Amino acid sequence: MKQSLFTALYASLALFTVAQTGCGSPLVGLECEDGYNQCGSGCFDPDNDRNHCGGCDIACAADEMCVSGGCTDEFDGATPGGGDGGDDGGSDRDGGDGGRPGDGGDSGFPDPGEGGMDANIEGGTDGGDGGGTGDDSGFPDVPLPPLCMGPGSPANCVCELGELICMESCVNGNTDNLNCGACGNDCNAVPPAMGQFFCIDGTCVLNCGNGYSVCGDRCLDLMNDPQNCGMCGNECESGLCEDGMCLDATEGHVIVIGHDLGSPTNTTAVRRVAENAMFLPPKATIRGLIYKAGSRPGPQLAVENVIDTVSLSTGRSFDRVAPRITGAAAADVPLLLARSDVFVIIAQAELTDDALRGLGDDWSRALRSFAARGGVIVLFDGGGTNGGTHQILEQAGLFLPSSRAPLTPRTVYVEAPGDAVASLVPSRYQAQDETVGYSVSDGTVVISDRLTGRAVVVHIAR
Repeated sequence: MKQSLFTALYASLALFTVAQTGCGSPLVGLECEDGYNQCGSGCFDPDNDRNHCGGCDIACAADEMCVSGGCTDEFDGATPGGGDGGDDGGSDRDGGDGGRPGDGGDSGFPDPGEGGMDANIEGGTDGGDGGGTGDDSGFPDVPLPPLCMGPGSPANCVCELGELICMESCVNGNTDNLNCGACGNDCNAVPPAMGQFFCIDGTCVLNCGNGYSVCGDRCLDLMNDPQNCGMCGNECESGLCEDGMCLDATEGHVIVIGHDLGSPTNTTAVRRVAENAMFLPPKATIRGLIYKAGSRPGPQLAVENVIDTVSLSTGRSFDRVAPRITGAAAADVPLLLARSDVFVIIAQAELTDDALRGLGDDWSRALRSFAARGGVIVLFDGGGTNGGTHQILEQAGLFLPSSRAPLTPRTVYVEAPGDAVASLVPSRYQAQDETVGYSVSDGTVVISDRLTGRAVVVHIAR
């Protein structure tokens, strides 16, 4: 009976380290892999773990081992993997006259006889007179200290390569959740909500449950967390986050301006309309996104000059979320809108109608969501031979004029003096070249050409 028990102990030696330290590959969702039980924050083998023998927190005595889920002391003090070695006995660490596990017994291994694993190999590593290590390292056999087997282990006990001695037991610091990289470093000492830490390569790594994402040392719902909306650290000013997008308590705005700002004869009144629109959000610092890829240099420079003038005179800043020189790339607009307060589209005089409608299709969902959460869209129109930059917004259903027409230089009138876009704008002023007007049935007509009845500046708030 003892010899068969030796065999079971010898076979369990390879599992001993894993049993002491938890699952070798714990990341199976948030569960232990097959054959292991979860006890607290770790995964353990109930058949071989002497601290969880047959079940959680069932510990064997100091002089007992866990074999097949039961504690036993019937191994005559031999270390698992050792053998009787004949009558002279001894473990594979303390030596013996055979040095081979089960030598002369019924271990199931071939019996090489006294003299080691292979009588034809002189000084074999697993036998020989005088005892040996019982390993296959190729080094000469010498007596080695015993393994640390838990409380009560000899004072000179040691552990195998890659292990730590923690509470007189050998643990794998690379995978042990309770001793990750160092004794007592419990990865889940403060259990994270909606997740669990696992020890991987000696470092506690957070794994989150379904629907949650790792943000530092926390598992967060980025779809609904107003402090981390859509991405870690993205705080919603309104405190409202829905589907990963911030919802503002304020209205969204679409402002279409029938001036391209590129004319050198533009008046102060035209620039004032542009200022009011681009700085509509009542913030000291506005996060602004500018799209200028299909526009001409004149309107680009005019828009930048307006922004610089306002910043210098009022102290309010327009922080660009895309490079000042190039503006945003078309493909990046949906992403960058999530970080912006104002989206400025400079008159796209260089693009075809197909290209303008293509931008509208590509941006449609992002533009609607941006406006719905309180964003401000400012579109300048005029110039070029296409049917109008407004077609970008038309594709998204945000601005739907029945017609558009160019206007020769003429006097235009403020029709809604109480609208924020008309603030400090003279009641009438001269509109220069590259001005267009629209026939509209929706929104507030802020400025119009009374001669044709067309709107020059339209403000839609929802």
